[in-house]
Amino acid sequence: ARVNAAERRIVGNAVASGNSVFIADRTGLLAAVSATGDILWTLATKNNPNENSYPVVSTGKVYLSGARELVIIEQNSGKILGRVPLSGESAHLFGRRVVPFGKEMLLPANESIFVIDSTSGSTVREIPIPKGSRMTPAVWKDRIVIVDQQGTLLIIDPSGKSAIEAELPTKAVQPVALST
Repeated sequence: ARVNAAERRIVGNAVASGNSVFIADRTGLLAAVSATGDILWTLATKNNPNENSYPVVSTGKVYLSGARELVIIEQNSGKILGRVPLSGESAHLFGRRVVPFGKEMLLPANESIFVIDSTSGSTVREIPIPKGSRMTPAVWKDRIVIVDQQGTLLIIDPSGKSAIEAELPTKAVQPVALST
């Protein structure tokens, strides 16, 4: 099927889950399209302009984070479950996005990673990143892996008393660290 679900150019990846495909466009419009090409729902977000944010789908929910907000939507109905304002330190620029983490989600920010409730977006706990990071963390087993602004690979145990479990210095430095 071919369908025109977006008002402007689609950004990033189209994400398939079940019998639906989810997209975001340059205006921050989020849309769900069926396998037969029917538009199931659309939602205008405050993430306008949207240069590189695309949907993340997990456990029956669709997440779109960008420069201004994180929106959490029920995948099938399009019902808004949560809206979390993002600005400055927490804005998702440069393709940063939320990451599924068990029954919760990881919301990266410049100086920390927020572990949030997967339905409401409310903060469950905060994990500080001492030297900051501008990237999306990865999940490895039950650990969080991220690189800080100094190029140090951090392995984080989110349940431990000392969150940073291991550090591996590298010669890599994130280029956005130089833009401030």
